[in-house]
Amino acid sequence: MSNVEKAEEEIAIANKASSAYHGFIKDFIELRRVYLFDAFQTLEVTDQDNLIEVKRMLYTLDALETDIRNIMDTGKMARELLRNIE
Repeated sequence: MSNVEKAEEEIAIANKASSAYHGFIKDFIELRRVYLFDAFQTLEVTDQDNLIEVKRMLYTLDALETDIRNIMDTGKMARELLRNIE
């Protein structure tokens, strides 16, 4: 597979990720963060198990968003590579 083909594949993947992110995932993550913040505020300091669970869910959301943004950024770099090749 040539560099051009790899770049085109990365762009296609990034376009799908961007479409999914902006079409659904971004809103889902924002709503979940609000939900988790509300849950955090209602928990007692002594309820460590649930506090840890809220923290775990927040880390998971952050990791998901970071991974999707990395895919989109890789697509942007691939676009730049193609522009420089042409």
